[in-house]
Amino acid sequence: MNNRLVFWIHTLVAIVVVVSPQIRAADLPGKPSFIVVFCDNLGYGDIEPFGSTLHRTPNLKRMAAEGRKFTHFCVTAGVCTPSRASLMTGCYAQRVGMHFNPRDGQVLRPLSPYGLNPAEVTIAESLKAQGYATAIIGKWHLGDQPDF
Repeated sequence: MNNRLVFWIHTLVAIVVVVSPQIRAADLPGKPSFIVVFCDNLGYGDIEPFGSTLHRTPNLKRMAAEGRKFTHFCVTAGVCTPSRASLMTGCYAQRVGMHFNPRDGQVLRPLSPYGLNPAEVTIAESLKAQGYATAIIGKWHLGDQPDF
């Protein structure tokens, strides 16, 4: 794992540690609080909770031990935009048009005039309807224009 990836993992964990005390279970009686950590280019065994002996990630290890750890999953694509679209909508990236740009073969470029259809229902909207407070920290990469 390169130094850049280690930096971003540590940054993400630091943000979670700072933000998580502000999200209290008492605010949502009977509903669990949860955090989804989504990392690009992270192999299954690259962090301690999933068996890494090379890279120590004690905070992630503690979070996994205290919470729910998913061990059977797949991604819909090997690049960020399709995977993010699938996570945010619960749909295959092909279904929401976030898998391929026929003009140049790229998914999204900076300042692309398109992105995730604003009519798509996202996990954030579904959770808000259930009374949850939601936030996204990090890159969106589902469209850079104001509509997205």
